[in-house]
Amino acid sequence: MKKILLLVGALVIANAVVAQDKKTYKTKFSGAGKRVVLNLNASAISVEGYDGDEVIIEAENVPPIPKEADGLQPVGAGGIDNTQIGLSVNIVDNHLKISTVLKGEATYKLRIPRELGLQTKGNNDCYCNEEAAFLIKGLTGDIEVKSNQRDLEIIDVTGPIVAQSQRGKIKIVFSDKMPEKPSSIAASSDNIDITVPEKANVLFSVAVRQGNFFTDVDLKPYNPPAKPTTKENTSSKGSDSWDNPPAKPTTRENVLRTTESLAQMQASVAQYNTEGYAFPSSNDAWFNSSNSIKYSLNEPKTLIGIQATQGNVYLRKKK
Repeated sequence: MKKILLLVGALVIANAVVAQDKKTYKTKFSGAGKRVVLNLNASAISVEGYDGDEVIIEAENVPPIPKEADGLQPVGAGGIDNTQIGLSVNIVDNHLKISTVLKGEATYKLRIPRELGLQTKGNNDCYCNEEAAFLIKGLTGDIEVKSNQRDLEIIDVTGPIVAQSQRGKIKIVFSDKMPEKPSSIAASSDNIDITVPEKANVLFSVAVRQGNFFTDVDLKPYNPPAKPTTKENTSSKGSDSWDNPPAKPTTRENVLRTTESLAQMQASVAQYNTEGYAFPSSNDAWFNSSNSIKYSLNEPKTLIGIQATQGNVYLRKKK
């Protein structure tokens, strides 16, 4: 009996320690057109959209403050820890910037209003094992995410996606409502696995350098629609062609707002490139017609560019 009581007591103490280790930070931030910007070092990160007006961050295993730092405030590249969970959180215009202050093995679970956009700065490195993933779920805003070591998993999203992983897998499951704006997915050292609804209207540009491409989706080779020859068309030849985009680059805002026609969207996406990991440039070898294969699913209304350097590409039909 004494041993049982000691065991129960130990479990109670352990649970109390775990409970004390969980910390929560909340701040009001919502509205279409706004975005959360992450620059984090952590052992695990997840972001989930919900119907609310607060950004809620739940933290575990936040590094302790050393005794020598009693009376001092932790400071990082993003500023001072104003959250008590090892992070700096600041609102700048329409951006909520969240940065690591205390490096260590913390895990962060974020719940954000689903209409917010999400962007990462830096590589969002981790003190994690190979199985740790960067999970994003249930957002309707645009997503721009870059990861150096961790896998990326993006589920049940309706906004456009720009995703790049240097050493991890990328898994994306689109919602039944596909984004109208273009997306770009690139992995350097591992596989890309994408699931789309069977009735989606998509033009895919797929480049697989050292791996292979597998699908159960009813794809058709893409043939650009013929255009009547006119004086105007001749003078602006190539301005609306996927393989011959215009010479003048467009801004990010222009690309994300371009929905007037498939041809205009193709030209804009080909020219737009930001921070080396967003939409492909027309100068990228993999993007040229000889290195990428273009397929249409139903009547294309959006674009998804896919580039795998060493891994395979799996394009799946949503069950």
